[in-house]
Amino acid sequence: MERVIVISMLRINDFDVSLNEKSSALFFNPQLTLFNSSQIESLKKKLQGYPETYWFATSGSTGLPKFIGLEKDSILFSAKRVNQWIGLSSNDTVGNVLPLFHVGGYAAKVRAEIAGAQWVDGSEKPWSPEEFYQLLTNHAITVTSLVPTQLYDLISRGFRAPSKLKVLFIGGGRLSFQTFEKAQTLGWPVYSTFGMTESGSQMATVRVANDWDEQYGPRLRFLPGVHYQEDKETARLEIQDQSLLSYRLTYLEGAWHLEKISKQNWFKTQDRVKIHSDDYGEWVQILDRSDRSVKVLGELINLDGLQQRLDHIAEDQNVDFNEFYIASVRHARKQNELILVAGFKNSRCAQRIIREFNKCAKGIEKLSAIYHVREIPKSSLGKRRNIIF
Repeated sequence: MERVIVISMLRINDFDVSLNEKSSALFFNPQLTLFNSSQIESLKKKLQGYPETYWFATSGSTGLPKFIGLEKDSILFSAKRVNQWIGLSSNDTVGNVLPLFHVGGYAAKVRAEIAGAQWVDGSEKPWSPEEFYQLLTNHAITVTSLVPTQLYDLISRGFRAPSKLKVLFIGGGRLSFQTFEKAQTLGWPVYSTFGMTESGSQMATVRVANDWDEQYGPRLRFLPGVHYQEDKETARLEIQDQSLLSYRLTYLEGAWHLEKISKQNWFKTQDRVKIHSDDYGEWVQILDRSDRSVKVLGELINLDGLQQRLDHIAEDQNVDFNEFYIASVRHARKQNELILVAGFKNSRCAQRIIREFNKCAKGIEKLSAIYHVREIPKSSLGKRRNIIF
């Protein structure tokens, strides 16, 4: 009988990437209490019939906690494609600080393994810009991956890119122009990426210095072999690709529900996009997420778009934009009203931020109040989690 390996510890560097044995594995953050021991045990029994499938826990941006099932061949296909695109080889050294129970960190390890590149991992320790910079310089790292928040931390301290660094992948969130511009000045070789747990890694990548649109941001170009289209009614991005998930597993009403996903069908994402073209071909602009919309006085408002505007205001005032969040609360007359959620340590800045935001907001977009919390909840990658009131 095939084994099911539970990868719930912070350190999994000894985990066999190639997985020559026909086992499957569960990846999840041990610091989160999404699943209790009995749920995990019942899940292990259920998954014994699915060899060489890797299950990554995710709640996405919204919704119930779930596992995304990626088959071994899909993960390897994605890794080889990225390696070919950037030319990763045995001459490179890959540095990592992303959690290895997250698909972003695990994919980086797989890419290094199959390329024969050296692997230097710093994901065991809490994020520290200073320690990460030392890791880059001490080990002559040539390729690494971060989320926008981590890049912001580096450039706000004035760190210049080490001379050996060739590729800095940025994913897991939107890269603002202010952050890109400062990173460019400091010499960071930023590659903006688009991907998701469901695709095992990045599906679109662009060297930002060569492909930034002043109006729309990075011109994301999909990697070879990815088929994509824009739903004409909803503008949601639809994808067909060999790297995509094979299963979706959700815990609902006391039981695990397994759904088989066909790679022959279009996979509909929650990302709303607009497809453009230029002399080099098509590129995709990520607009917002369709699952971050609420109605105010009968009019649909996308909170993701407003959040981008708020982030720009915070950056312009040299304030950490990750400490502010736009949320909605139920309102008897308006259906919903919008508020600003701020961490206690930024309470003094909150009044200034909300005042600047409301100056250029439409009536129904204006933020009506400030709600202070001890800290803005974030994922293991430092991304803001949705706050529901």
